[in-house]
Amino acid sequence: MSVAGPKEWTESIIAERVKLGRGQGIREAYYPWLLVQEFSSSSNQSRIPCSIFARTIHTFSYLERCMFMYHEWNGFWDYREQFPVDRDVVIPLARRLNLPYPVYRKTRVPFVMTIDALMTTSSPDGELIFSAWDAKPTDKLRMRTVQSALRLHEAFCAELGISHNVFTEKTHSPYLLRNIAWARGGLPIHGEVLPTPDFFTDELERFFAWLTSRRHEHPVFVACTMYDQMRRFEIGTSMRLFKLLVWKKRLAVNMEAPSLPASLLPRNLVPAGSDERHLRQRRA
Repeated sequence: MSVAGPKEWTESIIAERVKLGRGQGIREAYYPWLLVQEFSSSSNQSRIPCSIFARTIHTFSYLERCMFMYHEWNGFWDYREQFPVDRDVVIPLARRLNLPYPVYRKTRVPFVMTIDALMTTSSPDGELIFSAWDAKPTDKLRMRTVQSALRLHEAFCAELGISHNVFTEKTHSPYLLRNIAWARGGLPIHGEVLPTPDFFTDELERFFAWLTSRRHEHPVFVACTMYDQMRRFEIGTSMRLFKLLVWKKRLAVNMEAPSLPASLLPRNLVPAGSDERHLRQRRA
C-alpha cells in the first residue's frame, strides 16, 4: 500500500478524486486511482501502452509490470490497474475480521486501498469473468501489514463474488516472463520509421512463410541474420519480425527457453496451433 499524490490526504481530496473519475470507467476510459507521475521517480515504475486497447497502463514495480505483460500475452477484455477498494465495504469487513484498518500518515483519514489489477476476461460463450490480482514478492508475504492488506482484499473480493489472486516471482517460470517481455518488444511503436512501408504486413508474411517452409538447423539469431542478408536489411531487423510472430503466437516455440534468440529453431518450424496430422504431413 503505497501512498501517492498529496502530502496530506483529506476526505475532501479523496472526494475530488472520485469526482474526477479516478478508479472509474472501463478499457480506454478507465482512470487509475494512482498514477506513476504521482510518485517519486523510480526505475521500477512504468507506463506501458496496452496492445489490446488504447490506454497507458501504470505499474509501480517490476513484478506488477511482469504481471501485466503475462496477462496481456494471454489476452483479456479489460485490465484496470490500481483499482480502489470501496471503503464502505472493506472497513466493516476489517472490523468483522478483527484487522486494523490503515489510515494515511499523520491523519485519521481511512486509507483508500488499491488492488493492483482488476482483470476481465471472456469465457468461450462470451460471459465476462472478473478476477482481482495483487503482485507481491514472496519475501514480503511474511510481513504482517502485507498479510493484513491481502486478507482485506480477499474478503472484499469474496463479498463481490470475485476471485482474488496473488502473483509472485514464483508464479511462473522467470524464463517465460522474460521471453514474454522480449517478444513484446516486437510490437509497433507509434511514429517509428520502418525499414519498409509494409514491414508489419507483407514483409511479416514473407518472413513467416520463409521460416515455416524450410528445414532449420540454426539458432534463432542466425536464421534472422540469414533473412536480413537475403533481404538486404540491417542486421537485427528481422529479429523484430520474429519477436512479433512469437507475440502473436503464430510460431510454436519454447517460451521457457533460457534465451529465445540463442535457441535452436525446430528443424521444421510450424505455425502455432498446428495439429498432429499437419505435423505428420510436414515431416513426410
